[in-house]
Amino acid sequence: MHTQKSSKSASRENANSNKSQSKSVNQLSNEVQDKRTKHLPGGLLNISNNFTSQDNEHNIENNKTEDVDNKIVLQYFKEIIRQQSYFRTQLWQIADDLRDMKNELMQQVRQRPNVNDQREESIFSFLHLPFNSVEDLEEHVEQFLNQPNNFETSVKEVSRVGGKNPYEFVKRNCTRLLTNELAEKYSWLGAKQKRKFCHLKLADLLIVSGQDSNSAYTTKVLEEAIQKWLRRAKERLNAEKKKEDKQRIEQEN
Repeated sequence: MHTQKSSKSASRENANSNKSQSKSVNQLSNEVQDKRTKHLPGGLLNISNNFTSQDNEHNIENNKTEDVDNKIVLQYFKEIIRQQSYFRTQLWQIADDLRDMKNELMQQVRQRPNVNDQREESIFSFLHLPFNSVEDLEEHVEQFLNQPNNFETSVKEVSRVGGKNPYEFVKRNCTRLLTNELAEKYSWLGAKQKRKFCHLKLADLLIVSGQDSNSAYTTKVLEEAIQKWLRRAKERLNAEKKKEDKQRIEQEN
């Protein structure tokens, strides 16, 4: 019996000893951990916690930024859709306006009297230029220029030919309109039994066109230029014949 008590007493002492040793080990571990933490520079122990906190804050900021970006993009697309709708409406309106204008014009055309308007032509529209017969000049050209529209159109065309001076203006136009053979049959007042040029509608055309080309050209100056050009017709005609004879001789040889 004494032996059993001794054994129990020994067991209790061992248990207490183990507890005491375990407590001592835990205390020692805590002391070591405290010492390590105490000697770490700048509190490195909190770095991990700080990083975790910063990551969480960063994630929150990113989520907020993404939400803001999504809202901006959504507003942008809404604005695009709104503008597209506006422009589509405007295009429809323009199409309707154009359709109405077209219908109105077509109605005006249909209501216009069926009149064969005379075509406006210039004296340069004649197929056979320059004129080479009295009949062409005093009948066909006179009838043509007696039409107001034709005369006005011819004035525009003849005045565009231009020239450095009144004589050059007359020369450039008359050379296109009259052959020297026909011009030789005329003088301004019909002197030397020639035909009168001053009464022709072509004379009026040259004077009006000359003044339209240059307002400094007077009627008298232009009349004198026409007289001079007609007077030299025989001289030019002889020069042409000499040139033709020379060319013919060269071809024969």
